[in-house]
Amino acid sequence: MRGFVAGSRDYNGRTGRGAAAFNGLHPSKWLGGLSALALAAAWAVPAAAQNQDQNPPEDKGEEASPPTDGKGLSEIVVTAQFREVDLQNTPMSITAVNSEQIEQRSITNVVDVAQAAPNVTMTEGGNGFGKTNQAFIRGIGQLDFSFAFEPKVGFYIDDVYYATTFGSVFELLDIDRVEIERGPQGTLNGRNSVGGAIRIFNKKPTGDGSGYVEANYGSYNHYQVKGMFDVPVVGDTVALRLGASYNSRDGWVDLLNFACANPSVAGTLPKVGLDNAGGTGGSRKGCKVGTLGGGDVFTSRGQLRIRGANWDNNIAVDFTRDRSEAPAVTLLPGTLGVSFSDDTLLPDGSGPARPPNTPNGLGVFIGGAWGQYYGLASPLVTGASPATLQNPLSPEAAALLAALNPQDPYVSYAIFGNPGGPSPLQQFMNPNLSTVRSWGVSNNFELDINDSLQLSSITAYRHYTGEFGQSDFALPVREAYNEVAHDQFSQELRLNGTAIDGRLHWTVGGFYLDTSNDNSGRVQTAGFSIFAGPGGTIPFILDMYVDDKSGVKNLSGFVHGDFALNDIFSVEGGLRYTHEKKTYSYFRQDVGQPPSLEGAAPDKTIEQWNPRVSVNAKVSPDVLLYAAFSTGFTAGGNDPRPFFPGDVNLTFGPEKAKAYELGFKSLMLDNRVRFNAAGFWTDYKSIQTFLSANTTGCVPGTQPEGRPPCTIFYYGNGGDATIKGFEAELEARPVPEWLFTAAVGYTDFQYKTLAPGVNPTGDLNSTTLDSPQTQTPKWKITAGTQYDIDLGNSGRLVPHIDATYQSKVYYTTSLINPIPIQPGYTIVNARITWYSPEQTWQVAAYATNLLDKLYYTGITDVRNGFGYAFGQVGRPREFGVSLKRTF
Repeated sequence: MRGFVAGSRDYNGRTGRGAAAFNGLHPSKWLGGLSALALAAAWAVPAAAQNQDQNPPEDKGEEASPPTDGKGLSEIVVTAQFREVDLQNTPMSITAVNSEQIEQRSITNVVDVAQAAPNVTMTEGGNGFGKTNQAFIRGIGQLDFSFAFEPKVGFYIDDVYYATTFGSVFELLDIDRVEIERGPQGTLNGRNSVGGAIRIFNKKPTGDGSGYVEANYGSYNHYQVKGMFDVPVVGDTVALRLGASYNSRDGWVDLLNFACANPSVAGTLPKVGLDNAGGTGGSRKGCKVGTLGGGDVFTSRGQLRIRGANWDNNIAVDFTRDRSEAPAVTLLPGTLGVSFSDDTLLPDGSGPARPPNTPNGLGVFIGGAWGQYYGLASPLVTGASPATLQNPLSPEAAALLAALNPQDPYVSYAIFGNPGGPSPLQQFMNPNLSTVRSWGVSNNFELDINDSLQLSSITAYRHYTGEFGQSDFALPVREAYNEVAHDQFSQELRLNGTAIDGRLHWTVGGFYLDTSNDNSGRVQTAGFSIFAGPGGTIPFILDMYVDDKSGVKNLSGFVHGDFALNDIFSVEGGLRYTHEKKTYSYFRQDVGQPPSLEGAAPDKTIEQWNPRVSVNAKVSPDVLLYAAFSTGFTAGGNDPRPFFPGDVNLTFGPEKAKAYELGFKSLMLDNRVRFNAAGFWTDYKSIQTFLSANTTGCVPGTQPEGRPPCTIFYYGNGGDATIKGFEAELEARPVPEWLFTAAVGYTDFQYKTLAPGVNPTGDLNSTTLDSPQTQTPKWKITAGTQYDIDLGNSGRLVPHIDATYQSKVYYTTSLINPIPIQPGYTIVNARITWYSPEQTWQVAAYATNLLDKLYYTGITDVRNGFGYAFGQVGRPREFGVSLKRTF
């Protein structure tokens, strides 16, 4: 019988699995020589994920700092193979990050966990993407929030699959560990993931009466209060664990009203958001109307654990209310941040494709009715047809151009809506917010049928809604507002067993997922130019309502096993069959007009087989060598952004990955050093990306009769690539008090073929065979160290410092555009923690981005289309203090 024993691995290392289905929630259909090279590289650039010390302290419901009496490193238990296995015996590349590491690195949400893992990046989506986790592993990931696309990196919370990229910026509350699994996960985990999986495991109830309360305060008025308690309900049979957190901070970008800050060039632009609508000087707060990047998040989780003689059941309920501000997006400083001219290059990159005086969207906006309504100085030659830019600009136009960019990466003039406009129909507000309201319930049930057979059931339902906007600029040239809603039901069953005297471990099971999605909102792009041929530009005014509905039904079955041939060699293999159907229906309505596009698109159905196999050699008790082959895919779908009725027939097919990995895992020097390394080569086919027709034509079948313009871009399969690289992780405890960790990752992405629609004109400013993969640095190196100082009767002091370096990141595939590139940079964090002698009190002071590095987590250059370039600026240096009481 499993008891609630404090500190036992049964409750802190075990993964809760499943439960009988909740009645009434949803009806489910069911389907009953590299090692030597890596070692040399690792000693040159050591690497690793940190983990808690051996001989952990008595469990008080949460991780305490490691004691100083242990001599080596602790065992790390992961569940990547459907059962609990030591990380060192798992033939795949995994980083495990526990709660103490997360605390020492001052991490509050899952995005920042990427600091600890090689070849992994996570960023929160910028303007127009909301609370989307843009996760990439080994160069494969998904940027877009649209429900038309599937996550290429899978997220799981207690083995429950999270089916969308939106809403996956999870706050980390009372967790046990995070496992980051690199490479295709086509046979393992709940649903196939082509890039990898990030699995979050919460601490389970123990019924030991433990708990804690913690308060933090820091820069930008950041404060967080959180707590947990774990109590017995019925003896050692039923236990309850409750946790909650409230996390609030101001944004690090000041939002100013442009008309207030620049009255001489603002025309009739309103002083929206000010305490008064007065003249120069604005309100009592000057011209500041708010901030960008601020957060306001409440999250809670409750778990009821019931156990019997041979079964264990965990019921979990969670709720999150996130009322954050829009992302910290600002115009890029410098002369290229805002432009009235089009900079489109010729295919050879030698010069502009159009005359330098060709106006872009900003010029079109100000020179047309919109600019006249706002009383702004036009940069266009009066009466010229086609529209021609003044050369040189008039003093008034030049002054306006100079004023539009505040030249400060921590200041924005974003207008958030169109408060004026040629007609009342064109006026709307686009709130400064990025919200999620989410709740879910899950039931993880585990039954020991006998000593060699175990049944697991994982049942879950989740619902969320969210709203977010897009506003980058002082003028309403491009505004968008989105509301999203999502429901999902999932059920997974597994039957685990052992046979042949424990040499064979096997799993058979099935997975079912049913989702329902709604994406509604309004998009207004008040004039941008499209190069549609030698004749020049076409002003394309877009102002429409959107209401798209979609869904996914996934039914899959899988089998997995690992077999020990002898004391040294073993083999592991798995196979998954997937049947998936996707539906999508569109609604488009130009403001003030009847619906222009309404109806269902063709359904997309895919059937896929995905195998995995590895050959492993345990050459000594502390050294494992392995060679693995794994596969994965991302389902196809429907183009999510059509303009005309013919566009609904535009679909894209699945993309697929085959990965080959050679790895090495070892423990050395009397369990004081853990060193793991792997090299990989991935064949990445039918990559899903944007395609376009050539500049003199349209996508076939999309042009409305007698009405230009036509659709010139859509989503499709763009070609093939190979991805190769390596990663190495090192963790060392030379003496019991000193812990050192480091990691290095290298990813080389190379296109091999491109579909004709990727770059029909051979433009070097577009994707070519030499283009980089976006969001993916070639190099990522992390290092951290901490030392446990014994203060005798005064307790203990633990200073910690860590640094993460990543090389240059491209945010577009262009090799000749210098704007959307983030040069390599290093982020340094530090923390010092005092523990009372009884370890019941804990006081810490911390700093993040200690060197105050200016960096961007995303850069977008839309000067040709809209007239400006902007980026999402990373968090500046912050300081804070923390007080924690454990009981």
